[in-house]
Parts: sequence; structure tokens; C-alpha cells
Amino acid sequence: MKQAIYISGAISGIPNYRDIFEKAENMIRLHFKSFDVVSPTKLGLNDEDDYEHCMKVRLEALRKCHYMIIIDDYDGKWKKSEGVKREIAEAGKYNIKIIHLSVLGVI
Repeated sequence: MKQAIYISGAISGIPNYRDIFEKAENMIRLHFKSFDVVSPTKLGLNDEDDYEHCMKVRLEALRKCHYMIIIDDYDGKWKKSEGVKREIAEAGKYNIKIIHLSVLGVI
């Protein structure tokens, strides 16, 4: 079974979050060529969907992954994101290793 990486980052209140996640996904794919990459922007969710429904779908996707990479932007929006906080807690429960994108030197 191929190992998988889930991308985590602030979404709510970030107008260009899809572009940010796309850039992060491309960088992650360059560094982790043998991994599947799971982006919350590609889980079939829409901006109009209920927040709790979106989180349920995202957390289910996260639980299937081996790693979570956080898009840790320089202005700290990820630290304030309730969704990221929930994903970090979920990763801890399921022993999913967390990596910060900045460690890869790509942001």
C-alpha cells in the first residue's frame, strides 16, 4: 500500500486558499514522489458546504494518511485556524506524523 500525505492549512477566510493548496501540493509531489497526496481542496467539497460536513469529510481523509503536512504560512494564519487545530488533534489520535511545509524549504 502506498503511503499518503494529507495537506493541512487555513481555508476559512482565505480568498485564494485553492491556489495556496495547489502550490503546496505541487511542491510536496516534487519532494515525495512515491507518496499519494491528499488535498482537502480535491475532496469534492464546495465553499457553500456546511463547515461541520467539510470537517467530517476532511478528517475521514486525514485518517487514511500516514503523514500530514501543514502549510505554515509566515503570518501564522494556520495557528489560528480551528480546522487545522482539529486536524492536528486528529493526527495525534491516529499517530499520523506531522511535518511543516517550511521545513522542506519550499515556502
